[in-house]
Amino acid sequence: MPRIAVFDFEVSGLSHVPLNRDLLHVLTRAYPDAEITMHGEAAHIAALSNSGLPHGIRCKDHGTPPRSAQAAMVGEAEADHKLVLGCPADALAPLLSAAGRDLASAYDLFAHYELAEPARWRSRNPLARRRDLFGLLGRRWPTNVRYTVLEPAVLDQLERILNPRNARAVFPHPCQPDPAPSRAVPDTPSIAFLGGTFPGKGFDHFLTAARDNQGRFAFSVIGARFGDYDETDDRLFVQPPSKTKLPREEFNTFVRASDLICLPLDPVRYSYAASGTLLDAAAFAVPVIATETAITLDWQRRYGPFGYLLERPEDIPAFLADLDPARVTEDRDSFRASLMAIAEDRRPDRIAETFRLHEIPR
Repeated sequence: MPRIAVFDFEVSGLSHVPLNRDLLHVLTRAYPDAEITMHGEAAHIAALSNSGLPHGIRCKDHGTPPRSAQAAMVGEAEADHKLVLGCPADALAPLLSAAGRDLASAYDLFAHYELAEPARWRSRNPLARRRDLFGLLGRRWPTNVRYTVLEPAVLDQLERILNPRNARAVFPHPCQPDPAPSRAVPDTPSIAFLGGTFPGKGFDHFLTAARDNQGRFAFSVIGARFGDYDETDDRLFVQPPSKTKLPREEFNTFVRASDLICLPLDPVRYSYAASGTLLDAAAFAVPVIATETAITLDWQRRYGPFGYLLERPEDIPAFLADLDPARVTEDRDSFRASLMAIAEDRRPDRIAETFRLHEIPR
């Protein structure tokens, strides 16, 4: 019986619950006879346990260990396959060392948001560059380690960086399709921003769009308020940002009721990092207003238009000022068909048909 250990020390609480839940569903389908253990922080393990995990998954709470302890904890686990979810540079180097001493186990290191940081900025100092994430990706790795990314377009972006002799793979970011029922678009279509009100998420561009287009569209924020958010802006939104992180079912209900989802994604950052909110749009078949990233352009090439793609997030307010609300109705059905095709390819049972964990070369 194969033993599979999954580790996520980079998230806590409700973060990444749908992704990690669906990954475990893929593993149980691809390896029905395996013994699978999920390791992570206490609140995240609790949230996962309440999210509909497959039967038989064992969970282990490791609190929130310092990065210096993560590699040791991974190395001590008895497993044939070890999956580590999220590997910033300061965690990756010790993990590679631990894997080199643990040649009986095969490793998959899964990339998440951390690729966006060196994509955005790298030191000019050659010694610092050698130790940053892109520098580590360019080194020769132990043959029992594979780097796994969540979108084909991300792997395309990394081909100039990855050491050509290192194993690499794509694990399509999974989702569980649950398309919202098709309905007539109202005269004033609703546009929702998904996520917290962080500048890094492009919320400032959505806020400008809401200020400039009152009455033509109904704006909502499906996420929590953070940082410098001004509560007087609540008047701009049918659904203002919440004071705490929304429970997942409440979040899903609001998404299903939206006519468009606005995602002012940073074109550089989100060419290297998959967006969970983009997957939410696909899962519920809600068309998007988003920016051109390596991932969104790849989706459009492979599946057809799934919304309105703009060159820069700054272009969104002016685009909405020119968008005829009637056009949303005209385009909706074709957009929904593309989104449902995207989500169908990312169903856990579909991914399980082809995805296999790294095997140690013999």
